[in-house]
Amino acid sequence: MFLVVLLSSFFFSSCSDNDNIVTVEDVQNLELIVQNSQITLGKNLMHQINNFGTAASLDFCNVNAVSLLDSVSKSFDVNIKRVSDLNRNENNLANTDELSYILQCKELLNSGKKLAPLIEKKNNHLKAYFPITTNNMCLQCHGKNIEPTISHKLDSLYPLDKAIGYDINQIRGIWVIKY
Repeated sequence: MFLVVLLSSFFFSSCSDNDNIVTVEDVQNLELIVQNSQITLGKNLMHQINNFGTAASLDFCNVNAVSLLDSVSKSFDVNIKRVSDLNRNENNLANTDELSYILQCKELLNSGKKLAPLIEKKNNHLKAYFPITTNNMCLQCHGKNIEPTISHKLDSLYPLDKAIGYDINQIRGIWVIKY
């Protein structure tokens, strides 16, 4: 399960345009969306790991992760995705803006500073980035010491996988939410 550190928000506003002010309600709604996304993926992944093992959970994630996030997106009427600088799935490669935020989070984390989401509002539309950090569960498939059977399975499902070699509490990627 990915952990998200939500300590504060960056607010971008225009003095003359209230449509560009990020409100406390906006932040709370975004936090709720991230929590639901995280819970949905984590709960389903834990069920698979506990009942079928880590290697079998890779097939589940490969087939179902996108549709699980789509269901959360639909329930909140937003667009949710996970992206990374070290992606497993080619569809999850961060663009230039997302990559900039990921690198900023890595620098903050490495220097012992607190992470915060980046939230922008333009013309009453929100775009938010929330960091995803690794925990022990993540390391089973994303860590430095992946079991050989899992590593073999990863190679077969994701031949261009770059999402390995992590330690605990590192930036794995970000949640991107738009609405």
